[in-house]
Amino acid sequence: MDFDNTRLDYRKRKGSVTNGQAMALSTEWCRSSLASYLDNRAGGHGGAVTGSEQDLHDVMCDYCRLSDELRGVAMHASQCDCLELSTHSETSSYSQEGDFCLKNSGHLLCNVLGRCSSEVCLLQDFECARREYDEIEVPLRGRGDECNSGGFGFAPTLTTLVFL
Repeated sequence: MDFDNTRLDYRKRKGSVTNGQAMALSTEWCRSSLASYLDNRAGGHGGAVTGSEQDLHDVMCDYCRLSDELRGVAMHASQCDCLELSTHSETSSYSQEGDFCLKNSGHLLCNVLGRCSSEVCLLQDFECARREYDEIEVPLRGRGDECNSGGFGFAPTLTTLVFL
């Protein structure tokens, strides 16, 4: 049986994922990392009120940034905005309007941690929800959009993501 680049070949233990799968996984890892950040804040030293902004910065620079980058590449390659790439209401897998747009890390930050942008954003403006976070200055890390500026941690980017 022949396998192409979009399928896993379990017999040879060689595999690859499609760009769509990588996008979905990075979005889920972003969401779960934000949820873990919330759990760690509540159970870690200092209590929920004094959670580390540096830790949140690291989360936003990790899979959250990768997820946004992959979605940006998809929009650029397709020449569509996020609403056009969202699931259409006539489709059986439809859950909500703009589902592709709502997977931006700024929306996830709002939904998971309740840290929502004060900027009024149009749904089809994919980058709007994260824009305000990117402007925040985080001690020892830099601005929200300056990943790895403090030299801590590893932030995967499109240049470090390798598809087999």
